[in-house]
Amino acid sequence: PPSPPRSPPRLPPPPLPPLVPGEAVAHTPQGIRDEINKAVDQGRNASVFIPPGARLAFSSNVECSGDMHLSVRSSGEGATLDGKKSSNMFDISGGCSLYLEALHFVDGRGAYGGAVFAYGAGDIAMKDVSFTGCEASGSGGGMSVHSSGDVSLEGASFSECTAEWGGGMYVDNSGDVALESARFVECTSGTQAALYLNGIERLALTNSQFVDNIASQTPAALFFTSRIAASGSLLRSTTFFGNSAPGNITILAASPLTWDCPLGSWMPNVGQIDGDLSGCNRLCAEGQYGDASDHFTSDCSGPCWSGHFCPKGSILPQKCP
Repeated sequence: PPSPPRSPPRLPPPPLPPLVPGEAVAHTPQGIRDEINKAVDQGRNASVFIPPGARLAFSSNVECSGDMHLSVRSSGEGATLDGKKSSNMFDISGGCSLYLEALHFVDGRGAYGGAVFAYGAGDIAMKDVSFTGCEASGSGGGMSVHSSGDVSLEGASFSECTAEWGGGMYVDNSGDVALESARFVECTSGTQAALYLNGIERLALTNSQFVDNIASQTPAALFFTSRIAASGSLLRSTTFFGNSAPGNITILAASPLTWDCPLGSWMPNVGQIDGDLSGCNRLCAEGQYGDASDHFTSDCSGPCWSGHFCPKGSILPQKCP
């Protein structure tokens, strides 16, 4: 009888992209733990690369505790870290600083931080990281940070995450928080806000979106207080659409939060803001003008000059005809 057809030869895996010198390749959570343990033994920082397209399943989290820096990254399409609805993925404490890049956290679950929990940590920084379907019974559906350093996220997204406080992310009693091109979509909070920031230092929220988030108490999207209660917190080019909470309250700023507004407009810097927003939505009052971007009352820069007139939304007074 004829011989069965032979299977085609198996192609070798694609080559890894160039690694940063000293970077260890990990294919499992244990591989990340092994690199951390080696770094501790050798008194150095830990650096891990996860191949693009890899999927790591977690039954327990990876811990980093101590005065070191842990970098975990992928590239290209990124790598997926799966909590299987049973575990969060990282527990950061004792001064450990964390950098994550090109990682997709899915189905994480924890008491605090469905994917990432930091307490007494150093700085937390992320680039192109996503959190999907992560849950926390306490705070921070995707990530919860307490009593730590600065938190900086570029291109992060939180989708369909759930927690009692901060459906997407919760930061408490920590340093500066900076979010650039962040997205919070369809996150649910049992109490307040997709993004809950309590007692941080300064906030910079830029080019971000809050869409279809739900909270049982106000606000739906953003809660903010600063423990230094000073100026310096800024919101720029950020949209809020379809968020839902009692009273239709979208934002609650208990400390000054300055909006970067187009000239001729203003936004209140404290208190409640309701409804959908695409940047600043309030014009300087008739008889006033606004030639700066940080006005927080309808008086804006001040009254129109003598011999001039100022329609609503004026940038500069216009000479009377």
